[in-house]
Amino acid sequence: MVSAARGDDERLDASSCGVSIGSGESGQSSVDSGHRDASLEYLTASPRLVDQLGFHAVAPTGGHCEDAWLVTAALISATDRLTFLVAFRPGAVLPVLSAQMVSTFGQLSGGRVLLNVVGGDNDEQCGYGDNLSKYERCARARESFGSPGRWATASR
Repeated sequence: MVSAARGDDERLDASSCGVSIGSGESGQSSVDSGHRDASLEYLTASPRLVDQLGFHAVAPTGGHCEDAWLVTAALISATDRLTFLVAFRPGAVLPVLSAQMVSTFGQLSGGRVLLNVVGGDNDEQCGYGDNLSKYERCARARESFGSPGRWATASR
């Protein structure tokens, strides 16, 4: 899914939270391009299917849709092997709480969680109340996670 928070509905013809698969010769979507309500049944269908097909990981939501942490947590019991790629926005949540969220999700899912560290573009981040520059957001992410070498050493 597209990850930009603002402007997706305009760019994607109001289908950003729905499904738009392929296009015919006329360039029209082969699936209804209207907005779809984010019911648990709807949000569970794709991850359940890709889990059954043997895919490794999925990011079932975008920044412009429902909260990735809540949706993926709700999908843990609907899947057996699928790992969830969850958007993580350094600065949006305090580091200690972030660590607790990741740890809890990992415990409940049997370790089926990956983080997508999102720096976002300026417009997207402003939509979340984050007015730092891209450079400042990258520095904050480095501070949140420390050096990658430290993580590799800690996991041994």
